[in-house]
Amino acid sequence: MVQSKLLLNFPGVKHYFFDKNDVNKSLKVFNFDSFQTVDQVHGNRVTTINSLPFDSKGYDGMITKRKYLLAIRTADCLPILFYDYKKNIIGAIHAGWRGLSSGIINSLIRILMTKGSQSKHIFGAIGPHIGRCCYDVPRERIKMFGKTIDSDKLVSENRRSSWFLDLGKIAQIQMQQMNIQKRQIDILPFCTSCNKNYYSYRRDGSSTGRMINVIGLN
Repeated sequence: MVQSKLLLNFPGVKHYFFDKNDVNKSLKVFNFDSFQTVDQVHGNRVTTINSLPFDSKGYDGMITKRKYLLAIRTADCLPILFYDYKKNIIGAIHAGWRGLSSGIINSLIRILMTKGSQSKHIFGAIGPHIGRCCYDVPRERIKMFGKTIDSDKLVSENRRSSWFLDLGKIAQIQMQQMNIQKRQIDILPFCTSCNKNYYSYRRDGSSTGRMINVIGLN
């Protein structure tokens, strides 16, 4: 298990990025039925949870002011956890290249702002995900991000003319475009494909398991 040093500064919230060795432990510590999850369809829709049960179909993100445990399942995609310490609101999203290119970060932050959040009070932690070191993609996928991408910082080309994309940095830039300052964003430096403590769809195929990434109010 790893945690964000940034979010650990806030006593009002708890969070955990579990690796594959922790999944069973997490289910012992937390009753799985206590986790609130969404379908995760690689889209950009975010739901607000005000009461249970709630409609989870077709969503990749959640926000709430209730003391629910929001859980995101990942195996290379980005788990991004949010906390507004003034409004005491938490959020969690599942973001792969499809979600990032279709604006899921923008969707979540806009919903927070409709609830009175200010960008200076929102902090975000990007958990373990496939890194630029391992994430080779077709050139067409890079073009999907348009002006978001500074090719010198987010894309590299190797001798085989493969293109490697930095999803974590793209997420950071998209948050900054919504006026979340860099100092309010934490990117945990763990590549799920390099590190065998994590499940990786890219490395192990579709039969691989999923990590659990959790945030909740204290």
